[in-house]
Amino acid sequence: MILTKLKKIYSKDLMNQASSLSFHTILAIVPMLIIFFSLFLNIASFQKHTKMIKEFIFSSIMPSSQESFIINIEKFISNGTSISTIGLFFVVMVSVMFFKDYEHIVSKIFNTPKRSVWQGISTYWTLITFTPLGLGLSFYLSNFLFDNWQLNIVKILPFFIIWFMMFVVILISPNKKLKIVNVAFVSLLASGTWYTLKNAFVFYVTYNKTYTSLYGSFSTFMFFLMWIYLSWIIFLYALNFIAYLEKRRDNKKKSNITLEKDI
Repeated sequence: MILTKLKKIYSKDLMNQASSLSFHTILAIVPMLIIFFSLFLNIASFQKHTKMIKEFIFSSIMPSSQESFIINIEKFISNGTSISTIGLFFVVMVSVMFFKDYEHIVSKIFNTPKRSVWQGISTYWTLITFTPLGLGLSFYLSNFLFDNWQLNIVKILPFFIIWFMMFVVILISPNKKLKIVNVAFVSLLASGTWYTLKNAFVFYVTYNKTYTSLYGSFSTFMFFLMWIYLSWIIFLYALNFIAYLEKRRDNKKKSNITLEKDI
């Protein structure tokens, strides 16, 4: 039963799509982090949560070997504060390339017309600008609950943040209206899968020394590539699952309309 469902949501293009998005993610991740932290650090109320936000983000994009990865990323981010005109142009270009690639893949999965370049950029850029606020509010709420009611939800908070972010991204990605219940269910399933795989990935990297012996210090970048790729596979499976549920719902509506006409 489960295998049958998986076959229905599997796409032969999925692996290629994950590879394409992973490539654009590598190019766009530093510019996006520069924008992200620039926006976040300008919100005075949430500056004290910066450390927790960074830990959450870096552990999400690189579950293992974080020390050297974080040092290099923070160097790039600090360099971004003195970005030149050419650098700014590059930031805009790689961001547009990422959004266009993502929009193309989503429209293909859902068989929907593409948004215009401006609509796509404005939609996803709004998400990026409001994400710092959402993360800040999450950690602020966590501290508030602990200070007032001694409720410590810091350990489970990252899961709910990932679930909420997946829910929002899946909801706004296709150029069509989706059923909220379907999006909530699939995003919960995808978040659980992502967290399980994250723990398995950390275990694999910790105990498998083959890559380290072969690639040396370059192995950190290899693990980063692998994790980005695996994360996109999970997310694209979630999108395909939603598309399958929406298609089944649309077919039921059409069959009901046909029956009503026949009656």
